[in-house]
Amino acid sequence: MICRYCVFSTSGSKQAVNLDYSPYLRDAIVIPLAKKGSDGIPASLEVMKNYQLLREDLDSIVELTQWPNRHDPFSTVDSKVKKIIALNYSTSTVLWRGKLKF
Repeated sequence: MICRYCVFSTSGSKQAVNLDYSPYLRDAIVIPLAKKGSDGIPASLEVMKNYQLLREDLDSIVELTQWPNRHDPFSTVDSKVKKIIALNYSTSTVLWRGKLKF
């Protein structure tokens, strides 16, 4: 299951989040990285913060929204930017009560 915590920030059920919100969440996080590179990191982190997503949730969202014969938008993100966002994400977060606080 993805988005263990983001359900509290949305009006949808867990199933709706998994099926309906996931492509939009993925795009809101991935497109700034793909278009702006490292300059898109703050926007991506802000979305993750607002929906209280863990790094593992992003991996799940990307995996869940991959379909055969469809382009994976995360593949267009430079590997250096992927590393930078992973480092920035881990250094800008503090765990509290199982959730993330920025």
